[in-house]
Amino acid sequence: MSSKAACVFCGSSVGTNPEFVRAAKCAVCSLVAGWLVLHWITDRLKLALGRAFALQGRTLIYGGGDNGLMGAVSSECLEAGSRTIGIVPHAIAQGGGEGDTLHKPIEANENTIITASMHERKAKMASLAEGGFFGLPGGFGTFEEVLEAITWTQIGIHKKPVVLLNVCGYYTPLKQLIESGVTSGFITPWYSRIVVFVEAPEREGEGEGEGEAFDWGKAALEALETWKMPECGALFKDWVL
Repeated sequence: MSSKAACVFCGSSVGTNPEFVRAAKCAVCSLVAGWLVLHWITDRLKLALGRAFALQGRTLIYGGGDNGLMGAVSSECLEAGSRTIGIVPHAIAQGGGEGDTLHKPIEANENTIITASMHERKAKMASLAEGGFFGLPGGFGTFEEVLEAITWTQIGIHKKPVVLLNVCGYYTPLKQLIESGVTSGFITPWYSRIVVFVEAPEREGEGEGEGEAFDWGKAALEALETWKMPECGALFKDWVL
């Protein structure tokens, strides 16, 4: 069984839809079989996952903030007994962190790495997240991180999946944009498979069946377990970051 860590990209704000918070704060981050999994919390699930965390000792790689969805995900991971490693650029650390509420400057410690630049931050996150990447709702920074992780797999910097949790259809426009890129001849169909969209099933007469009945974690894990690098392979090799 693999012990690879995984990275979560998400917003430093909570957003306007309570489902976004439910998908983060009401989720436990579990690295089972080498992958980061998001589970809706019930008392029974939380107890079972606590044992899994203790047995597996998996690690969350994230942006290092304690606000918004970022803070919700990291706090739930810590509560469940999983280690977290936050990667924070120097400028953001000195400014007190990202999000709606700023704090005193962030200092490096065993769970926080301070980098000189934003590029160094992303490179460090990618190098530590050997298992791949997850995306929850977020803003420009989250979009950029998600798209760069996809691009790095395409061009051969790494060979890792990117799984997006399409909570309340948040990532549907991105899914449609990728489909447009394929039909317009700018994205090779093989490479569109680098990114996987996890969707909540529709319940008859009720639209998307999101909530406690849907196990985001199981769906995300299944997406990662079935992911394969496109058969055409990466475009290049021998990268130096």
